[in-house]
Amino acid sequence: FYITTAWSPQIYFTVRGAENFHIYLWIAKDLCWAQDNVELGMIFGSLAVLWLLVLAYHALRDQYFEEVYMLLAMSLWLLGNYVWMEGELVNGDDAIGAPAAGHVFETAGAMIILYHIFLRPVGLIKYNQAKAKIYESAGLISRFEYFQTWRQYEHSHTLFWLGKDWSWNTLNPYSWVFFLIPTVLIAA
Repeated sequence: FYITTAWSPQIYFTVRGAENFHIYLWIAKDLCWAQDNVELGMIFGSLAVLWLLVLAYHALRDQYFEEVYMLLAMSLWLLGNYVWMEGELVNGDDAIGAPAAGHVFETAGAMIILYHIFLRPVGLIKYNQAKAKIYESAGLISRFEYFQTWRQYEHSHTLFWLGKDWSWNTLNPYSWVFFLIPTVLIAA
């Protein structure tokens, strides 16, 4: 692993940089959640969900519909995570937000599965190579033929991570391990 480009604030004006900024917001939300800091957890959680919607807006403006679809599914996932956090932090009770969050996780997971088993294979959401270049700045290549881009590979990771969160939310240790293993392997 070598860094070939010097750091520049301009990175945050690229798609990858805007996504990295979103990750910082989400990590701050998780840190506040872990420390039972209600106010900051709600602020960073709200900012993270709104920032993801901004990313979806830009993908819609670019007419990159594959990205729009996946960002909407991810927005649901993060919204479910936010509802779960809100139940714990504001109400002090996991039983209040967790069931609603679980349903939001299920909807987001169903959207991603629908994309992979129907929408993409049938061609209802087509891969657009010209639009994808804006979103493919990492230069990475998937080793699996099903995925035309690294980004599609990343979206499969989202499905497994979402499944892990859903399993944790529903207190299902067997499915948690089932989703954890591919999540870790893909991340590695």
